[in-house]
Amino acid sequence: MNNYLIILLLFCVIYQSSIPLCWAQTYRCDVEEKVTNKALKEIFLFAADKQKFPTNGAEMKGYCDANIQNEKVIKTYGDKCLKPNTKRIVNLLIYSIVKNGASTCKSKRRSLDFQRAGKCGNAGQPGNRKCWDEWVIASGGIAVIDDHKMKIPLSC
Repeated sequence: MNNYLIILLLFCVIYQSSIPLCWAQTYRCDVEEKVTNKALKEIFLFAADKQKFPTNGAEMKGYCDANIQNEKVIKTYGDKCLKPNTKRIVNLLIYSIVKNGASTCKSKRRSLDFQRAGKCGNAGQPGNRKCWDEWVIASGGIAVIDDHKMKIPLSC
């Protein structure tokens, strides 16, 4: 009898202590922004920090799985944190990348072609990362320029 009472008491303590933890877990845009930026970089692949161009079947599966996860991260951030116009632009961009990636993942021929190009893609990644990082910084600077007529020419 005492064992059941101890188990019941332990269950009640765990249950009661977990409720406030669940209530306190809210989506924080300021915290998730960094995670989303990394997911964007990874989904674009050519500038990715972790994800490499796949060169074999196992790496291809990892690439395909990572794309699905990164898409979820980006879409969640867009839904919860971005204004409607920005959200539409991000969703359009991500849609085209994910659609292309999904067709590569599903097609054996495309998958093998992509894997054959992997070595070349991996060789260019360090330079691409530098270019991406510079582009992100420049885009951030353009966003705060007051002269709206200069934003598009500067972004080009």
